[in-house]
Amino acid sequence: MIESSINSPSDNPTIVDTHVHLDDLARVTSTDINQVVVDAMSKGVDKFIVPGLYPDQWQQIHQLEMAFPGSVYCAFGIHPWWVAGLNDVGELSNYRQTLGEYFDKYNGIAVGETGLDRLKNQAYDHQLAFFEMHLSLAAELNKPIIIHCVRAHNDLQRLLKKYQGKVRGVIHGFSGSIDVALDYWKKGFYLGIGGTITYPRANKSRQAISALPLESLLLETDAPAMPIYGKQGSANRPETIFSIAEEIAALKNIDSSDVLKQSWVNAKLLFNL
Repeated sequence: MIESSINSPSDNPTIVDTHVHLDDLARVTSTDINQVVVDAMSKGVDKFIVPGLYPDQWQQIHQLEMAFPGSVYCAFGIHPWWVAGLNDVGELSNYRQTLGEYFDKYNGIAVGETGLDRLKNQAYDHQLAFFEMHLSLAAELNKPIIIHCVRAHNDLQRLLKKYQGKVRGVIHGFSGSIDVALDYWKKGFYLGIGGTITYPRANKSRQAISALPLESLLLETDAPAMPIYGKQGSANRPETIFSIAEEIAALKNIDSSDVLKQSWVNAKLLFNL
């Protein structure tokens, strides 16, 4: 991994972490949630996109957005890990209605985090049903969608083909081949690149990122999860976005400021910031 030497120089663009769980970071570090934002901003990160995970969490992240207007943005959705604990899939219409009401009232910037996860393999039929509900809602609201996908790319590609031209978004924490990456890009989806790219063993993903255009990439940390190489076992933090940018820059033999600039441009285009 390339060690980060960037400390938010004055000539850098707006720095955005496009996927960060600030509420979870506050919890695991026993830190006041507002202080988490202040600390990250002092390290040079300007803007944060906080995904929704489950209905009981949405109000908290909305309150954080209100506390830091123009810096914190939130999405609303149900993560596949939480689907197993929800009511029968027959209640799907109720969850869709609740999600729609949140968007009507609070105008989240994206639908998600949603998706499919065969590693957990909990209530996979529920996951499929809830994920398609999110896709349908994103199409109806004309909102981008934030997608979590682990060992389920075949199902994901099939569903995205069904909604091709109707839904755009980002494949969060992308880890895969260049062929899979290009398929998502052609379907209108950016690739969210986080700390896994800094691991030497991530050969397939590193090759893919080397070949992909910067216009297809978004920088994200997934903090407090997905720590960078050498920081395993520690809570990840938004400022590791600089290390991720440097790693991508090294793979592409370009300057890290170019990576940071294009990620901000891409985030503005996708999330209408």
